[in-house]
Amino acid sequence: MFKFGPRLALDFGSCKSRFYLAGKGVVRTEPTLLAVDENNRVLALGKEAEKMLGKTPTDIHLSKPVQRGKITDYNLSRLFLSYFFKLLTSVNWFIKPEVLIPVPASLTPVEKTALIEATLASGARVVHLVNQPIAAALGLQIPLAEPQGNLILSFGGGISEISLISMGNVIAVRRAEWGSGDIDQAIVDHFLKKHKLIIGQKTAEKIKLTLGSPLPLTLAEKENLKKASKEDLLFIEGDKLFMEVGGRDEFTDLPRRVKISADEISQIIASQMEVLLKIITEIMHDIPPELITDVMDKGIVIIGGGALLRHLSEFLTSRVAIPCYLADNPELVIIRGSGQIVENLDYFKAVLS
Repeated sequence: MFKFGPRLALDFGSCKSRFYLAGKGVVRTEPTLLAVDENNRVLALGKEAEKMLGKTPTDIHLSKPVQRGKITDYNLSRLFLSYFFKLLTSVNWFIKPEVLIPVPASLTPVEKTALIEATLASGARVVHLVNQPIAAALGLQIPLAEPQGNLILSFGGGISEISLISMGNVIAVRRAEWGSGDIDQAIVDHFLKKHKLIIGQKTAEKIKLTLGSPLPLTLAEKENLKKASKEDLLFIEGDKLFMEVGGRDEFTDLPRRVKISADEISQIIASQMEVLLKIITEIMHDIPPELITDVMDKGIVIIGGGALLRHLSEFLTSRVAIPCYLADNPELVIIRGSGQIVENLDYFKAVLS
């Protein structure tokens, strides 16, 4: 395979985009976000745009070019990728990168074409696609050639997908257009409905990361969280851990603070987990009898940024009666596997599309 120019793997996610440069490894992780003005001119990208969340004037808005795992704004996707391609690979007219992109197994041909076209327009010379479950299997060091079934649950920011792979092929897949960002929105909705307080997505995410768990926290965990807190927003009353949250009153528009318990957040998250439980249950109907034993023995491996949620694997195990395991550095599994492919495209050409 012709290898003139840099080779790059790109995990183009709804919330985060990760870049792997052949010979160097994972070189960049950026929020998939752009700040644009009313004339659609880009003012900031990635981390710089993220700093503006909830703080922009009315004539500047933040846009996500990828939502639910697919491109929703071709022009902004092109601008986002073009910027980072040039930054990471010194793209010019003569030397353009060869790019590999892992995509959800359930992505349609039309959606794949849109992704390829946007990437080519961004400065790529050649674009290869690989199914995310295959890249994930490599990142998890699962031998592709073995005739054994492996279930991989990818819990991302905008979509969740569970795939059964065997002998280097995706045997079955179930997807939900739901991810960790929807948990943030559920927390926003809860504050408005119960506390009549308007909070932003960034505040909701902070609450999730601080208190979030689909299972109730133990008293010891609550005490440890309080000790580890660098702010005076957490406090314990009896056996309950509370967090003080500020926002805008729905009726008066004045700033107001309320306290919310860790148990209250756990209930919100546990109810949201029904989406994951549904796709896990659904894929069980698609598993060939010959692979059921493998699934029962090996369990389900959880990857993706959403997998970092506290006690997620224990919660799912308790509900589906199949062992669920959290991968090491779950948010990096797909980009690590994609990196293996981009380092040796000739060897892995059979898995490319």
